Amino acid sequence: MQQIKLLNFHKSIASFATGIIGTFIPLLIYQKTGSILFAFLFFASYLLLGVLFDTIFKKLYQKYPQIFLVLRIFPILIYVLSILLFDYNIMLGAVIVCIFQALSVSFQDLPKENIFNYSSGGQNTGKSLGWTRFLEQCGQVSAIVAGGLLLDYLNTYVVIIISVIVYLISAIPLLIYYFKERNNPTFNKESVSNAIETFKDIRIKNVQYRRVTRQMFLGYGTVYTLFCALDALMPMLMIYMFVNGAGSFAYAGYMQALWYLTFSGGQIFVSKIDAKKDTTKLAVGAALTMAALVCALPFAISHPWLILILVTIAGLCYGPISYHSMVRLLERSRIMGCSGHIIYGRRLGISIGPAIPSLVACAFLMPGFFVISGMVIAFAIFMPINDEAMRKNMVDYLQNNNLY
Repeated sequence: MQQIKLLNFHKSIASFATGIIGTFIPLLIYQKTGSILFAFLFFASYLLLGVLFDTIFKKLYQKYPQIFLVLRIFPILIYVLSILLFDYNIMLGAVIVCIFQALSVSFQDLPKENIFNYSSGGQNTGKSLGWTRFLEQCGQVSAIVAGGLLLDYLNTYVVIIISVIVYLISAIPLLIYYFKERNNPTFNKESVSNAIETFKDIRIKNVQYRRVTRQMFLGYGTVYTLFCALDALMPMLMIYMFVNGAGSFAYAGYMQALWYLTFSGGQIFVSKIDAKKDTTKLAVGAALTMAALVCALPFAISHPWLILILVTIAGLCYGPISYHSMVRLLERSRIMGCSGHIIYGRRLGISIGPAIPSLVACAFLMPGFFVISGMVIAFAIFMPINDEAMRKNMVDYLQNNNLY
């Protein structure tokens, strides 16, 4: 529980540190080049590079997550300093930023999710998840508002110095905790149910186990690929507004801040009712509402207040979608003793999902919104089917029923 508190502190402060300037990089590239193709090619490339880095470092992220959260300061420092190259050689600057921002995100996302997985459990998982996401988004909101204003009025060097110093402050407590607890036999270990321990020496059960966990990996990887297309929405909307002469860094900051704030509020709300009722229908309803809102956003571009209202509703809808998916993933994968592997599959989906509409937006900006909407509708159809299939496979395995 102590590590959860340190993780919450880190996520809220680190989100502020990296969000001050990192959130606006696709917009900065568009501003410098005037090229939609270049801006979204950068965004998609950075996401797909993250898949490569996650795959390379997967095992190390599971063993030493706290260390990687501290080491993340080096790719952060390189990519924020490389932003200064945008004024001299935009191509070289964008390539360096793309590589090291992808490495920075990789050094953060899987390690922090592994720490959460190791440190939370039982009936408090949903509550811990809700508050963890809320604190993370609070840091993001503060960063986006501050970053938009700073980029409009202050020197970029000042913003970079602030970003690096604040990140270091957030990571040091986790590093201290690592050195204090590293000799504890349960430290950085995922829990395994007694049934899985009993079956581990039975050959046929090992074959069935691999089948169940493979289906879980593919199932939840697909779930995250579909709904995480929404992570491309804000960059797409910001650039669309700039293209149509309705954007500024400050307004883009306020809009994204509202998105993250309502997203965290939606997660807190659904975490309160999760203990009392199943949240599947709520997540499906939220996804279908979100799909309609995504289609409406580009047509409201000339009405700033309408955009803010639609973004508010969309953020509230995103909360239940994200919360439900993560809680179900952790519940099922922990019982099977494979949560680290399934979290890796989730991470692949988080990277691949928004890359798909971003690649479409390289050539056709408006249709990119409809691709996001279509993927969210597909999530609403697939998610409950996948949840039931995962539940049935798991029950059949644990009860020694036949698996087909």
